[in-house]
Amino acid sequence: MHPWQNIIVGVDLGAESLEVAVEALCAMRDAKRIRAVSVVPGPQSDDAAPQNPGEGPVSLGESETAKYLSNLYREALAKFQQEANTRCSDAEFDTRLLYGTVYQRLVESAEEIDADVTVVGLPNKEGRDTRMLGRTPARLIGFCKCDVLAIPFGCELDLSRILVAVDGSAYSRMAAEKARALARSAGGVLHTLCVMSARDAHITNLSGEEGLEESVADSAAHANVEANRAREEGIEAHPHSAKGPAYKRIVETARKLDAGLIVMGSHGRTGLMRLLLGSVAQRVLEATDRPVLVVRS
Repeated sequence: MHPWQNIIVGVDLGAESLEVAVEALCAMRDAKRIRAVSVVPGPQSDDAAPQNPGEGPVSLGESETAKYLSNLYREALAKFQQEANTRCSDAEFDTRLLYGTVYQRLVESAEEIDADVTVVGLPNKEGRDTRMLGRTPARLIGFCKCDVLAIPFGCELDLSRILVAVDGSAYSRMAAEKARALARSAGGVLHTLCVMSARDAHITNLSGEEGLEESVADSAAHANVEANRAREEGIEAHPHSAKGPAYKRIVETARKLDAGLIVMGSHGRTGLMRLLLGSVAQRVLEATDRPVLVVRS
């Protein structure tokens, strides 16, 4: 069974967002339920734009602007529904036009249908801090109970080549399990990558260059373990290891392998604090031009 059965798709305004949503459908032909959600900034929304620089968010309320935006979002949802009916004809499909803060409404929608994954578009790098859905993925990682799939605008979601980041933690094992399920469903190739940094060496009670080299050897072992698990399930798999800043090595390796999807755990070896203080997953989202799936523990 495909691991994505119940799906939330965030639909923003603009052709790029619609393309991302449609792209996601190509990998979700076996889905049972798809709900497309558009969110118009509502009262006290974190996503409502300030009227003047330095001001806080403003409520659109029942203004003419809100009504105009609502109509635009309805049109976007209608276009997406047309594509969904063509590509996922066996799935139960519905749409929701909601008001408020984008990530909060997506989280609530995911909980309502017990979603396996929430899909959002990721604007081009120069716009990721300002566009509405550009700020959403990092918040979803922190609050959503299901997996989060962020697809950069103009990017193809290709499950034939999947890169999963592992570090020996329980969180990364769950990410590897999900990556195997996706590779198996698509007949794809799985690449496992473990990156060891000097900070990670310190966390594992090793020190100095000798400790870092020993840690690199450990990282190769972690990558091999997950690759072997995939092979036991009949999946072609290749292990990789590296040292240096984790997010940089993940982004570089994904580009080198031309990976169609990067899979990561929501937490790493350092646990919750790393998630809250600028996680590897968040930094990968900021730097990559590849789809990223963050697997919840």
